[in-house]
Amino acid sequence: MLFLSSLLAPFSARQFAARSNWIGIDIGRSALKLAEVEQQDGIWKINQIQFAPICESGLWQQKHLSASVLSSEVSQLVSLSTGWKNRQAAALISLSAADYRVMNLPDSSREEYEEMIHQELITEYQEDVIFDFWEPDAELSDTSDDIKSLMVYSIAKSNANAVGQALERAKIHCRVLDGLPFCLARALTMMDPGILHKTTVALDWGYSTVTLLFLKQGKPFYSRTLKGCQFQVFLKRLAQELDVSERQCWNLLQSSLANESRSTEFLSALNKRLNPVIEDYLLLVQKEMNRTIQYVRTNTHLSEWDRIWVFGGGALFRQLYEPLSVQLQIPMRPWELRLSKKLDTPLHRDLVPLFGPAAALASLRRWH
Repeated sequence: MLFLSSLLAPFSARQFAARSNWIGIDIGRSALKLAEVEQQDGIWKINQIQFAPICESGLWQQKHLSASVLSSEVSQLVSLSTGWKNRQAAALISLSAADYRVMNLPDSSREEYEEMIHQELITEYQEDVIFDFWEPDAELSDTSDDIKSLMVYSIAKSNANAVGQALERAKIHCRVLDGLPFCLARALTMMDPGILHKTTVALDWGYSTVTLLFLKQGKPFYSRTLKGCQFQVFLKRLAQELDVSERQCWNLLQSSLANESRSTEFLSALNKRLNPVIEDYLLLVQKEMNRTIQYVRTNTHLSEWDRIWVFGGGALFRQLYEPLSVQLQIPMRPWELRLSKKLDTPLHRDLVPLFGPAAALASLRRWH
């Protein structure tokens, strides 16, 4: 049985070593994101990023990842810049091709947990899997002396192998397949080490999945995928309203809303078409977030949090997260990290929230 390496290692001891960092490769459902980071005087900075939409490449059209397509995509991105310092990498697979869940199991030894989890997963996957699991805390209401709530992150072995093979073809050695909860936790700690001493909430507002994660003292405590809230739902509805493709919608949002570079007349006309779609979509997101927040407040002893940090496509558009923040009555802010001088431009600053997981993956070599 194989396990996802280094899922828990970053939290066993928080010391940094003088080692070069890896390339962080975030293999999303609609985009491929690469990042490289550096740490100077205790401050993390992003010094390389590359981004490519892959929703039309066929990478996710088959049951398993297409190793040849992924290899080609990664090779092209790396070739766009000569500044990459390392050919070793840590990678993350979209939750579209992975699984993250809570399992309630009889109190047992670790070896017995491994066997029970493995049997349940292969029955569902209908193939072999790699996985890791942890017990977040005794505070979940489902936990008792006889029953333990375990957080389980798993990937079909075929998908894991495809990623490793694809990156080897691109002449990149994949050292670790990490899990989204730990990527987000590490990204937040890189931004603000004070997160280690309080409750923190992250919203990964992705194309195919939206994940709400609660951290206790910097460690993943509870996570839930918000059903029907993925950014793709918003793009599809907007594409139907404007009679354009999803890709055209994305480009329009980036150029017209994020930077507000168009004329007042254009933006006014666009907003008349856009606002009803936003309102309907945010009702879905608000409902699912309220359900999850209420569950956590009712069934755990977590201390209150002062804001929600937002990652992913939804974090790029204040027309989405600002109204949602008002509805939830909780401040929401896009995740941020400093950029190196060569990257410190308005365009790159706007895109930083897309690269939280990739930056965290790139830093993994520096965590013990």
